Amino acid sequence: MHEGDIFIYGPEQRHCREGMAVVVKYGDRLVAKDTYWNAGGRVDSMCDHILTDVELETAEFAFNMFNDVNEIMAYQPKREWEKYAPNDRFRVTSQHGLRVHYFTKIGAVPSIDTQIENARAAVEKAEAQVRSAQWSLENRRRELAEFEAQRANA
Repeated sequence: MHEGDIFIYGPEQRHCREGMAVVVKYGDRLVAKDTYWNAGGRVDSMCDHILTDVELETAEFAFNMFNDVNEIMAYQPKREWEKYAPNDRFRVTSQHGLRVHYFTKIGAVPSIDTQIENARAAVEKAEAQVRSAQWSLENRRRELAEFEAQRANA
């Protein structure tokens, strides 16, 4: 284990556990701590969970956050991150994915194929939203017509 290594592991429980760990210095030793409370580089609260031996046996190395990747520090980091091919990007999550740090492999460049796929998916999603809005509009028009007919017959 090296400082900054990120592992995916099987937590013995899900409460306050992310299933992702970062290797940090804890006194004079290195430990793997779950990223649920903080994906940062130190054990900084009594709530931080240091992986048990059983959990460490399930741990699979993902990357080293100091040597293998660059963190995306943009106004909209996820949007920037999504420009890269899936095998060139990584995430470190906290709070069951509510907080996310986005990374790309060192040397990776945005992928035009990935951006085309993302744009195609965005178009499909927008088209589905238009269909849904049209359906909703038709229902509201029918409802309005029924109320106006009731008033006319009253």
